Amino acid sequence: MTKETNLLLPGPQGQLEAILHQGDPALPMVVICHPHPLHQGTMHNKVVYMLSRAFAELSCSSLRFNYRGVGKSSGRYGKGEGESEDLLAVITWLHQHHSVHSLWLAGFSFGCYVVGRAAQQHPDKLQQLFMVAPAVNHLSFKQFDRFDYPLHIIHGDQDEVADYQAAYHWCQQLQSPAEFITVTGSSHFFHKKLLDLRQIIGDISASILDSSTIF
Repeated sequence: MTKETNLLLPGPQGQLEAILHQGDPALPMVVICHPHPLHQGTMHNKVVYMLSRAFAELSCSSLRFNYRGVGKSSGRYGKGEGESEDLLAVITWLHQHHSVHSLWLAGFSFGCYVVGRAAQQHPDKLQQLFMVAPAVNHLSFKQFDRFDYPLHIIHGDQDEVADYQAAYHWCQQLQSPAEFITVTGSSHFFHKKLLDLRQIIGDISASILDSSTIF
């Protein structure tokens, strides 16, 4: 990974620690949300890092950040609601300091809930949502009954943390179209399957970028 910059951004409870990967400014900016902060989740999580690599290989910019109370980020755990406020603050900062032609959001585990809440508030220019192993059995995903943006869900069928069947059932109940991709034999943290995850994310993203609908 090159062209990475460490940042401290303004957040609702103080500073937010972030890493920005600068890609082609004409391509989408992807904000990536990490897993549960009370279970050692940070922006350095290996799945989050692999997501950033997958987008970087397509020359997309990406930003991953630590929620309130994690690393150098100020504040305390916000039960998902506060972390979603952090995400919206990051999005606001990006629009103020970068030319964001289109915005994609990606989350892993708890990060999917953060992304889902923020997406319901219609951030400007949001065009794609990626959820990797959404923790549907641990958090209130039932409040998300539809999305106004294309949703791509990637989930391992041997996930020991985020229930695979619960995630699939939730996807089937959505009132808006969603793509559900199974990673056969994968655990929650994609042990020995990280390269498969990177390939899946890359293939989905490349297909979107090849279309004429991203701008």
